[in-house]
Amino acid sequence: MDPNKPLVAGNIIPQCQKCNRGDRNRWVYDDKGRVIKLANPQAIKMCDKEEIKNFM
Repeated sequence: MDPNKPLVAGNIIPQCQKCNRGDRNRWVYDDKGRVIKLANPQAIKMCDKEEIKNFM
């Protein structure tokens, strides 16, 4: 859920293969798998315009 915290029970959620791709470490998720904030503000520089538009 939060890549800035250890990978332990309470900080993991099951995801499909598409959702569990490499960029998952850019975001912090709620317990339902929805993005709630950036894990690292520098990640926004790596996103394309469409991804940023969908996030807002």
